This record gives sequence, structure tokens and C-alpha cells, in this order.
Amino acid sequence: MKRVGSGVMPEAGVPVVMTLDELVKPREKLSPKQSQQLDWIKRKFPDLFELYLLKEDLRNVVQADSRDKAEQEISRWLTNAQNAANAEGPVWANTMRSWRQELLNLAQYTEQGRRYTNGYIEGKITLIKMVKRLGFGFRSRESLRKKAFVGCCSHDQTPQVLT
Repeated sequence: MKRVGSGVMPEAGVPVVMTLDELVKPREKLSPKQSQQLDWIKRKFPDLFELYLLKEDLRNVVQADSRDKAEQEISRWLTNAQNAANAEGPVWANTMRSWRQELLNLAQYTEQGRRYTNGYIEGKITLIKMVKRLGFGFRSRESLRKKAFVGCCSHDQTPQVLT
């Protein structure tokens, strides 16, 4: 739990410690105290709360159970983000426009009853970091690149690149 701010709720006279928990957790999983703190954040920091709402709406896009529903949610989200008072809203909207097709593919993938995970990619990233650590002391970047390439290929697909 990282503390990001503090203050006093005037109506209750209760000190509030604002943490990232209220902003990161899904709204339905907030405790009553965290909901109260989120309401305080809404009054004290409206721009931050607007970004929180965009984050919550983005969850609706990812949780869409069909491609059509995801398309509607993305369009609605892009409109809200583009018109956000906070300067980050339009920046997020541009990023989402460039990833729109991938998000729609995710909705289509989950619509077929499959579960998605990023475990495969995380494993490859860990492998590349390990190869990078082993590569300290190499004089050539090309040698490191080849070693990472070989590490990421399956054994039956490994090309002859080290000679």
C-alpha cells in the first residue's frame, strides 16, 4: 500500500490517508471505508477521479463478452477519453485507437470460451533478461542478439546463427 496523499474529511473530521488501493481496485471490490475515501478523492481531486472513471470504463471493454459489445464499449470509451478535462484523456484515446483491433480480437477470443493469459510473453521476457545478464562482458551486441534469439526459439526450430 503506497501512500499518495492525506487530508481530513470535513463532514466527519476523520483523517484520510489516500492510497493507490482506492484507485487501482475495481469499484465492486472496495471496502466501505475505501468507498468513502474514493468519494473524498472525487470531491478533492476531480481530475484524478475522472481518470479513475476512464479506468473503470476500460475494464468494461476488456470484460465484454462479444466483439459487438466490445466495439460499442470502445467507441463510448474513446468519446469519453477524447472529451476528458484531464490532458491524459486524449493521450489514452490515441493509444487505444492504435490498439483497437487487438482489443476487439481479445473480445472475439474470449467470446469463443477461451481464457487469455500473458504468461507466455512474461516467460519470454524473463528468458531475455536472463540471457542479457549472461551476456554482460560480450564485446558485440550482435552476439547478444543471436544468443537471445536462440534462447527464445524452441529446440526444433533453432537456426544455425552462432557461427
